[in-house]
This record gives sequence, C-alpha cells and structure tokens, in this order.
Amino acid sequence: MSASKQRPTLAGSNADSLRVASQPAPTTVAHTKQFAKLWSEKLNLLQRMLNIADQEFDFVQRRNFDNLTEYLEMLGVHQKLFTILGDIDSSLEKFKTDDIEKRVWESQEAKDACERTIKQCDELCRKMYKYYVDSESIMVEQKQNQKEKIKHLGSAKASNEYTRQSKNEGNEKRKTSINILD
Repeated sequence: MSASKQRPTLAGSNADSLRVASQPAPTTVAHTKQFAKLWSEKLNLLQRMLNIADQEFDFVQRRNFDNLTEYLEMLGVHQKLFTILGDIDSSLEKFKTDDIEKRVWESQEAKDACERTIKQCDELCRKMYKYYVDSESIMVEQKQNQKEKIKHLGSAKASNEYTRQSKNEGNEKRKTSINILD
C-alpha cells in the first residue's frame, strides 16, 4: 500500500484517537518540526510568487500588451505555484485541530522563528493581493480606454465613409447632369 494511502492505526487506547501512522502525534517535537517546515516551505514559495507577481505588475503597468506571450508565460508559472501552494495549505490543514498550548517546540527560538515565518507569509499574501487588485484596476482602465478608442475610431470611420459616399454621390449627380446637357 502506498504511503499516501496508509490505513489509520490506533495511536492510543480509545477509538477517537485514530491517526495515520506516518503522522507524528501533535505533542511531539517531530510533529511541530513538520508544522514549522511546512510554513517555511510556504514562505519560500510565496517569496517566489511575489517575485513573479511583481514582474506581472510591472508588465501591466507598462501597458505594453504587444508581447502577451511573456505575460502568459508568467501567468502559467504562477498557476503552477498556486497549485503547489494549495498542496502546502492542504498539508497544513491537519495541524488546525492541534491544541496550540500542547505543541512541543525544540526551543523557544524555534517557536519564535515559526511565528515570524507565519507573519511573513501573511504579509506576502497581502502584498500579492494588492498587486492583483492594482493590476486588475490598470487592466480595467486599459480596457475602457481601448473601448473608447474603438468607439471613437468607429465614429470617425463611419463619418469618413459617409463623407466619401456623399462626395461620390455628388460626383455621380454632376456627371449625370453634364451628360444630360451634352
């Protein structure tokens, strides 16, 4: 049987304490290290994602959509990283039921470092969210500007076409009246 599909085993004497065999008990240093390691992985991933979000925002700010391939490649990488982030968050879910007061830390320094990591993750998420909101605002503005240009261009083109047709009709009438006189 694969490691990801292990059957639960009894960790204690009552049936309410079923645990997956590969997961350490919440009151062990190993369990807490696993918790801290996941947060550290999340921080590293969020730093990479923020770097890409920064590049995406720069691209949007320049308003140069001539090279959409570059932008789409960034979005593709970002999507893959979002998938990994989802996996890490899923792994962190199992720690939500832990009693924080019973969590056993290797040292106070390890606990403090993990708390700083969690705060950094929250800060990076806020920064990325701001990038997305600001990028969306810029793109909506750009879209509105393009609509106005198209609308104006359409009006100008229709006006030019009407003027051209009017001139042609006038020329045709003059030709007809000249033919009649001849």
